[in-house]
Amino acid sequence: MKLDALIVDSLSSTRNQIRQVFDAMADIGSISACSAIDQVKKKFSSTRFDLVFVGIESWHEDHNSFFLELFKDNPKIILVYSGPWHPCEELSVYRNRCYNVIMPDQEDLGFNGVIDYLKDEISVVVEATTKDQKATVQPIKNPPVGKHEPYLNRRTDVFIIASSTGGPTALEIVFSQLEPPFNFPILIAQHMPPDFTKNLAIKLEKVSGIPAKEGQQGESIVHNKIYIAPGDFHMMISKSSDEATISLDKEKKIHSVRPAADKLFFSASELYGNTCTAMILTGMGEDGAKGAESVKDNGGFVMIQDAESATVWGMPKAAYDLGAYHRMGDLNACAEFMNSVNQNCKRLRNAS
Repeated sequence: MKLDALIVDSLSSTRNQIRQVFDAMADIGSISACSAIDQVKKKFSSTRFDLVFVGIESWHEDHNSFFLELFKDNPKIILVYSGPWHPCEELSVYRNRCYNVIMPDQEDLGFNGVIDYLKDEISVVVEATTKDQKATVQPIKNPPVGKHEPYLNRRTDVFIIASSTGGPTALEIVFSQLEPPFNFPILIAQHMPPDFTKNLAIKLEKVSGIPAKEGQQGESIVHNKIYIAPGDFHMMISKSSDEATISLDKEKKIHSVRPAADKLFFSASELYGNTCTAMILTGMGEDGAKGAESVKDNGGFVMIQDAESATVWGMPKAAYDLGAYHRMGDLNACAEFMNSVNQNCKRLRNAS
């Protein structure tokens, strides 16, 4: 079954460019376009669209209630080219059917750079939707949480996270619930092109209150700080004397991505052993699964996002299939887990 798409943007050049992107996708059926939000309702009266692209020039905050009502029972996906701010935070209540593309100003990449980024993002979302991955997932229950949970009996010296499709929104939801300061550094491999990871760092620092930045070559890793792998660079952890530092390279892509979470996970598990804690959030593909297996094999602890809350249950499922995890839950459970790990570190430090 093909997806019917609607393009909403005030600029004819943008509408034409996005139409070309959709035209090149085998899974896209009919394509309609309009220049203003006011025309959307009329379009929906004759067609039940599956995919909607809304340009920032066409969106205003007072449109949120309109889209909440219009999209409540209609599109499977909403693609929002939102610029440096997030106009549809209220739509996060539909995040299982809503995919937000959060972009910096076009000046950062130029128009062609923005279009190239959108091609990649739209492709993976359309592929995930047409495969209907979630429909094949069976309910999986965790063992009951008890006092003998492995992470309660050891400290955490580093916390590593992998995410991809739907990751920026998932990370914001998790990090908005964190309770700093944290007794360990947090390193994130989010699949993003150059220039976009800086914007992600700004957002995570804003919602969490934890200093966040792109990792830099040779930079010392310190507690209560978030380091994000810069776009198009693999990020690893190295040790010089007793100091942990960030190492970056542009070696061959792994699983067709750079940064690859596996590179980060392998380096962290080798250096930190049983004091390494990892988390895999929503994402297409299998990046991070082998790395999570390494973390678990070396005595570390791994949590993965569940299928019901994931935009695409690809990366977490790959870890699940390998048995490379200890706990699984939704985004609220992931945030609670991070806070629990941090509280445990404080308890162990005070007891020593």
